[in-house]
Amino acid sequence: LGFACDEGVKRNQGRTGAAGAPDVLRKALANLASHDGHNRLVDLGNIVAQAPDLEGAQQALRNAVQRCQQENMRTFVLGGGHETAFAHGAGVLDAFPQAKVGIVNFDAHLDLRKAEQATSGTPFRQLAPLCDEQQREFHYACIGVSRAANTQAPWAEAQRLGVTVVEDLHCDTAQAQLAQFIANLDVIYL
Repeated sequence: LGFACDEGVKRNQGRTGAAGAPDVLRKALANLASHDGHNRLVDLGNIVAQAPDLEGAQQALRNAVQRCQQENMRTFVLGGGHETAFAHGAGVLDAFPQAKVGIVNFDAHLDLRKAEQATSGTPFRQLAPLCDEQQREFHYACIGVSRAANTQAPWAEAQRLGVTVVEDLHCDTAQAQLAQFIANLDVIYL
């Protein structure tokens, strides 16, 4: 699924251009050699976010992911900015209401910003209250976090939420921490 969206990045005062990413990424991936199993891949096109309606586009992506997951299709979303993570994660949570779902993010940023509206810096902070609404635990691990890329506020939020954090300077411990994190989970959103 493509998520052609600049609105989350724009709201986060970032550089726009992410809306063109799904088609650029498809073009780049098309040049890779194909081996066994690629006949299972299905391109479901792009969900296009019409500014300023990020929330409407996120809901459309969330619904598409939920439907795919319920049909036993793995989903791979080509963004857009990191605002794709909320919609993709919410769709996975919706598809598996009884499962222990874990979220694994490889990123220098925690993306736990507090903001008045959704941005590319808020997706995991948005997923935490969704887990509360669904009466489930919030299981989030962020691997490769940089002290230089996050203010104190997201660090405090990560601690409050019990996030598993592996800093970029300590990735040598990531495999063991990740194994411990996923040991008791049913589904993983990566």
